[in-house]
Amino acid sequence: MILIHKSWSDLKPNEESNGNFEWFNEYYDRIKNKIEFKDFPKEVLEQWIHPLHSNHQTIRNYAWMNYEFIGFELIEFEFQQLDELYVIEDFREYVDLRGNYSELNQFCCIDKDIEFWATNGTWRIPPIVLDTNSINSEIPNWSEISSRFQLVEGHSRLGYLKSIKRINELGNVHMAQKHKVYLMKVRKHNNVYKK
Repeated sequence: MILIHKSWSDLKPNEESNGNFEWFNEYYDRIKNKIEFKDFPKEVLEQWIHPLHSNHQTIRNYAWMNYEFIGFELIEFEFQQLDELYVIEDFREYVDLRGNYSELNQFCCIDKDIEFWATNGTWRIPPIVLDTNSINSEIPNWSEISSRFQLVEGHSRLGYLKSIKRINELGNVHMAQKHKVYLMKVRKHNNVYKK
């Protein structure tokens, strides 16, 4: 049986009478006013928690954590660190597929993202990476958490970055030296109530 922490339930998008989730802007306005989640980056909520809150992989691997103790820090990783991220088994083939392109026009992105890749040699929106060393409680046996750093969300982007490396080596795009990620960490103490 997979356990879900109350704080994960508190992050659930509301369902309207017809069963649809609330729009992201309404969700964000509601969640950012909860003191325990006030520092969650908007992009983390928008790309992961709001759309994938009920996703089986998300629930299995991350819903057991106490999100009142979770923090996100925008940092930069070099390609080698990103290439070594742990990717859960169900998504490895997907990342590998996205990582085998040799031209930007093969990417399945919106135009704004393709232009960003071409101009900046990196992703437009930073993916989410879990610092597993920060977890200070026992990891449940149903959760596939492994290695020092684990990709939480951004599987297409990680694959595309691997393709950008290949495209860079062909001389068609300049790849950035560093790439931004939201590093997800468990804080030792819940300091959300401090100013």
